[in-house]
Parts: sequence; structure tokens; C-alpha cells
Amino acid sequence: MEAFRLTGKTAIVTGAGAGLGNSMAAGLAEAGARVALIDIRPDIGEIAKRMCGDGRELVGVQANLTDREDLKRGFGQCLRLLGGVDILINNAGMQVRGRAEEIDLGDWDRLMELNVTALFEM
Repeated sequence: MEAFRLTGKTAIVTGAGAGLGNSMAAGLAEAGARVALIDIRPDIGEIAKRMCGDGRELVGVQANLTDREDLKRGFGQCLRLLGGVDILINNAGMQVRGRAEEIDLGDWDRLMELNVTALFEM
């Protein structure tokens, strides 16, 4: 496992409040990386604190990645907290279920903003 060590590396994981993003953030931290969890959830800081232990360094940053200004603020905060970034996992995403002709244009805009534009901006 020593070949997979990430000691000295920094990582940002979007959508890290739960599910796959949370598991990926935990794995990166376990491998020795300093990790910023970024999520829309207001309790992301508490989630990061609960994941700390065994020398793991994780921080939580709340940001709405569908809001371009908030994305920039959140990403900048992650950079300041970590001192840079070596690894970026763009995990945040959403889906809208339904027939194309029934999907609300506002839902479509949010989907594209998070799944495409935020990924590019990060």
C-alpha cells in the first residue's frame, strides 16, 4: 500500500457530504492527503470534523456550485485552507428524471450548471 500513499498531497472533493464523494474523501485522507470537502450542505464542516482522526486532516467548505460566484468563493477558500491543490474529484452532480418535454427549464439550467459548468470551473 505504500505505493498508494498521498502524504504531502492536497485534494478537493465536491459533493463530499455523503455517498460516493464522502467515501472518496475518506479514502484520500486515509492515504495521507489533506482533503477539503466541498458541498452545499450547511453541516459540511461538522461532517469533516467527524471524519478526522488517526492523523487525518479534513476541512469542510460550504458552497453552492450552481452559483458561479459561490463556486469561486468556495474553491478559493479550499485553496487557502490547503495551500494549493494536487487532486480534484468533481463528484457533485444531479439528475432530473422525466420525459424531456416535461422537464422544467429551470431544472435543466441547474443540472447543466452543476454537471457541466461547475465541473469546468473547478
